[in-house]
Amino acid sequence: FLSSKRMDPSQTWAKNSAGKKPERKKAEMTADIGDNAAGTEEKTASCAARKKELRKQILAHRNRLSKDEITRKSAGILNILYTLAVYQNADIILAYVEYRSEVMTTPLIQRALSEGKMIYVPKVSGTDMDFYRIESLSALSEGYKGIKEPESAAQMFTVNTGYDGRTADTDKTSRNILMLMPGAVFDRAHHRIGYGMGFYDRYLERLQSSGITIHTAALCFACQMLDDIPYDRHDTCPEMIITEEKIF
Repeated sequence: FLSSKRMDPSQTWAKNSAGKKPERKKAEMTADIGDNAAGTEEKTASCAARKKELRKQILAHRNRLSKDEITRKSAGILNILYTLAVYQNADIILAYVEYRSEVMTTPLIQRALSEGKMIYVPKVSGTDMDFYRIESLSALSEGYKGIKEPESAAQMFTVNTGYDGRTADTDKTSRNILMLMPGAVFDRAHHRIGYGMGFYDRYLERLQSSGITIHTAALCFACQMLDDIPYDRHDTCPEMIITEEKIF
């Protein structure tokens, strides 16, 4: 609403003799810009620090889960996923391969392959990540930080920036594509804190710029869910988060 209170003249710009507002000095404007930039950098640094601390705390908690707990809880998460149309209708699944205490995906990969779905798993090269097709778990070998990865000679899931109707194996208009995302911490608003390298944020940005439509689901244990977490504008939120207890 508009206030009926009159503004104190001292809070307004005084007019000069020509009836124009006096120009601000260039030095003052430059100082304001510098202050704004410094404030933004400070906020970014603060957000990164809070993310780092939460990542450390929640991963320590997740790592305390026993192998039996991880296996049992992972099975519960996958059983929920199997009932969803986003999985049942998927022709292509971009699936991470579990590492350490992550939600297990190898049972899903085996099942999806038996159902005739095309499976692609990530491989890291430098600061980039791409997904390569596998037809069995035997095609995986130890790679980035000890994570199981496909061979470089495998068929890569194509992010086709120069779309000409079809890619090698992806039709943007008829394929149903599902990406399964790992992560360290999540909240009820679907914000995600990954492992600090930004691989999924950058990859999904590339997909979006290519025009490929893709569904995203994060898999995590209930102990990784918080009410709210810090986030940046560039962070990618999954469409849904599945825990052993419920779907968010």
